[in-house]
Amino acid sequence: MLQNIEELYSLILSKYDLAPLKPVAADYTGLFLPSVPTGNEMPQRRVMVVGQETRQWNGSLTRWIEASADGKAVDYIDRAMERYLETRLMPPSKYRFLQFLRQSERELSLQPHTLQWANLIACAYRRGSPKKRPKAELEQVLALSYDLLAAQIEVVKPQAILFTTGPGYDGFIKQFSLRFGGYSDSIVREPRLLWEFRLGDIPCFRTTHPRYAPGTSTRNRALASIADL
Repeated sequence: MLQNIEELYSLILSKYDLAPLKPVAADYTGLFLPSVPTGNEMPQRRVMVVGQETRQWNGSLTRWIEASADGKAVDYIDRAMERYLETRLMPPSKYRFLQFLRQSERELSLQPHTLQWANLIACAYRRGSPKKRPKAELEQVLALSYDLLAAQIEVVKPQAILFTTGPGYDGFIKQFSLRFGGYSDSIVREPRLLWEFRLGDIPCFRTTHPRYAPGTSTRNRALASIADL
């Protein structure tokens, strides 16, 4: 299973020439490439939480551009996946998102560190979203990000997905859903706070980011809905 995700990452990244981004690459974070459980380690209950983009991650995008130019793409992918595993094992006290992942595992009766963490956008721009970048640049970043996330879903086969991206990313989620033939069974449970839909056969919920304190009750409601599935 691990080999499969590595191969998928390598295949996807080989399709994208990010060298034209080199003049601004230092302003982008490194690529977010989550590892996944392997073989018998894959839990029976599989839930994925999808965040926005990671504000600080694995250096800058320059590191990937240099690695791919030097024939060290596999080394970069391996290190990025190791960084993911190291981060998942970190004490969550200082990181709101890690705290939420631990809380979600408790609420869903999952073993620690078995909830799969993914991101809708694979890299941040100056510690925030790249969504205000020039159109051609943003389209390339999004296309790569969507392919990577689709690959993670393909391998993990989650039984439910919780997008903690807030309403500002709904347009991106709808674009991403085209990888699955679009979204269906769309219901707005609470305007801007809780949206329910399906990607193929996968029940999905979009709620707010853990940094948004007023959204705590809605995130808890989404977790309760997943627990009831």
